Order: sequence, then C-alpha cells, then structure tokens
Amino acid sequence: MAESGAGERPGRSHLEFVVRGAPFPDGEIPLHRLALIAERTQAVVQRLARSLTDRGTRGRTPQFIEAAAELRLIAIRAGSTVLEIAGPSFQAELDLGEVPAGVGTQALATLIGGVEAAAAQSALPDAFDELSREAFVEWFRAFEDAEEVGVRGTVGGTSFETNMVPRGAGVYLGSAAILKERTVDAARSVEGILYAVNLHTGLFRLQDDAGLSITVSSSLSPDEAAPLLGKRVRASGSARRDATGHLSIDAVALVSSEGIPGLDASKFFARTDLDSLVANVTPLESVGSLALEDVTEDEAEAFRSALERPA
Repeated sequence: MAESGAGERPGRSHLEFVVRGAPFPDGEIPLHRLALIAERTQAVVQRLARSLTDRGTRGRTPQFIEAAAELRLIAIRAGSTVLEIAGPSFQAELDLGEVPAGVGTQALATLIGGVEAAAAQSALPDAFDELSREAFVEWFRAFEDAEEVGVRGTVGGTSFETNMVPRGAGVYLGSAAILKERTVDAARSVEGILYAVNLHTGLFRLQDDAGLSITVSSSLSPDEAAPLLGKRVRASGSARRDATGHLSIDAVALVSSEGIPGLDASKFFARTDLDSLVANVTPLESVGSLALEDVTEDEAEAFRSALERPA
C-alpha cells in the first residue's frame, strides 16, 4: 500500500477515514481491525444500494449491486491513521443495465449524509431502511474505541468533511430517535418506571404498565435525574412512533408520579403464561365430547376427501 496519499482517482468517489485517539500508533492499524472496518463499510454501502434499488430485504446481495457498490482500499497514511477508500468509477456504473446509473455513488453520498446526521443527532436520510440502519450501527461500532473519526473526501463531484465521536453517535444510533417516524401526536403523557438514563445523549427509557419500553428525550441535569431513576415517572410532550411502532416522547416535562391511588394496572392486561391460560379449562370427559352434532354422512365424506387430497 502507498505510504503517502494516492489522491483522488479521476471519475471515482474518494473517501478518507481519519482515526484519532485509537489504541494503536498513528499510521498503523492491526490487520483484524482493518478487516473489520473494511467488512462493515462495504456492508453498509451495499445495504444502502439495495435500499435505493428497492431490494432492501434480507438475503444474498445480487451480484450486479455488489459490483455497483464495490469499494477498494487504496492507501493507509500517517497523521493519525488515515484510510483512503475509492468507490466505483462512474463509467463502470453506467455499464450496469440492471441498476440505476450511479447507484454506488448515491449509496456513498447517503452514507455521508448518515454520518453527518448521526454527528448532529438528527434523523437519518430516508434511504436508511431497517437493514441499512442495522448495518450503520455495526459500522460505527468498528470505530468505538477511537476518540474521534474524521470522514472527508469527494462523492459525485461534491466535497465534504465532518467529524464524529463514535461512542456518542453509536449510542444515539442504537436509540429510537433516528428511526423513521410513522405517526406524530401533538401532545401525550406516559407513565412508567424510569430504568435507564444516558445524560450524554439525553435519552432515557421507561417501562410502562404493559411492560413496553418507551424512549424519552429530556434535558434533565444529573441532579434532577438521579432521584427519578428506578421510580415511577410521568413524561409529557410530543410523541411519535417509528416504523416498528416503538413509541418515543420528546419530553417537555419529566416528573415523579405516584400513579392513581387504588389502581392495579395489572388487572387491565391478560396474563399469557401457560398456568394462567389453562387454569379454568375443564378437562375432557371423553374423546366423544369433541364430536360435532348434526353432521351428515355426505359432509363427513367430503371432509375426509379434503384431508386426503394432495396439497
């Protein structure tokens, strides 16, 4: 590999990952870490290319998408540790009749948009479907022991440069806050036990009486949040549901709650454990009690014929 930058390739997108504060010397990277970063970078770009071509399902990636989204490592340089990556050439993409021209470049541009959104803790671009988000979270985890990662280069003729803190961005990406919104309520209040607090991201989690987890964003200080942890709270604010139906609240208020005196919330939810389901079931006295009355011989014969008919 080149010791100095190979520079931007004509007609090709060009990325640089500048890894700072990682537990290895500047200009070096363990091979297993290089392989992990390479694998996860390629995976997220392929997932985005599949999403952009309406093939965002699980399973093997079609070969023509693999070709359109192929990335190549062209250099490792010092100055922190700089990984230079080239995307597919524009001309090669134009030769692929089965996918839209430039889909590899579009996927790279969407990846950059996702990095910028995660750094700003804002919503991801629409092209990030569920599987792309999963791959994106795993990509961040490949850098999680670095203090900072710079991402810069030129994609589709547009230059960019942004910096991210992998730990903070990874926590944010793992939350419901970046999932695509499906419905929005003007105002809503929810109650439950506050069981998780992340003061770095401002994302809290509470469990309601139905056992469902709800993500709450709040600006409470450590002194304000500490007395509420493990206690019943009420969160009030604007609510939204993501594409999976998960509820999150942008809380205007997050306060202690004693609940409604005398109300046993468990009475409103049916128990689904086996002992509860069979508790009031009357045992059969005989197999004959399962017999259907008033069934004619012709109806019985038609039923037997249907059972014996090949699928």
